[in-house]
Amino acid sequence: FDEPLSNLDAKMRLDMRGEIHRLHRRLGATMLYVTHDQTEAMTLGDRVAVMERGVLQQVARPLEVYRSPQNLFVAGFIGTPPISTFRGRLVRRDAALWFEHEAVSWPLEGCCAAALAACAGREVVAGLRAEAFELGAGGGAGLARLSASVEVLEPMGSETLVYLQCPGAGRVVARGAPGAEPAVGTVTDVGVRVRQAHYFDGASGARVGGGVGEGAA
Repeated sequence: FDEPLSNLDAKMRLDMRGEIHRLHRRLGATMLYVTHDQTEAMTLGDRVAVMERGVLQQVARPLEVYRSPQNLFVAGFIGTPPISTFRGRLVRRDAALWFEHEAVSWPLEGCCAAALAACAGREVVAGLRAEAFELGAGGGAGLARLSASVEVLEPMGSETLVYLQCPGAGRVVARGAPGAEPAVGTVTDVGVRVRQAHYFDGASGARVGGGVGEGAA
């Protein structure tokens, strides 16, 4: 299949996704489905192959690609809204390993610190998905804190996507509960669930730290 649903309207696309899924299960046949629509890839695929300019980046089950992207391209390509990134550095402070960014910093603990120990002193990119942010929260157990201004609200019914402008990091996207989100134009505290961070090499974009960040979905 090569982009079979691209010219259909939203309702027909949803119906046809279900029909193709049922057809696949009934026939038990191997199907190769090419799409730029990640929703189609995540819902229809038993395994997803992500390519950039003809080069294979990662092949895995859909949720594995989401939870453990192997490089920055995959992390940014899979997931709606896109992953938010913070380009910083891993530094040693009193024998502890910290991620430092001009807007936010946090200590790495346990297996995360051990997995990233070899990266001390290097530039890394921390990737955080929208569910890793807690609006209106200060620092606490497992939370770092940053301040950001609210730019745009996108009500989605069961949730609201909150687009924030963060100094030094640019746009950050968080999920908020309907009716509880901050007003556009205000500055709000944002808690960062640092255990859900994915780390990538600042130069190559390759994932560092092995399984760090898994379970962030």
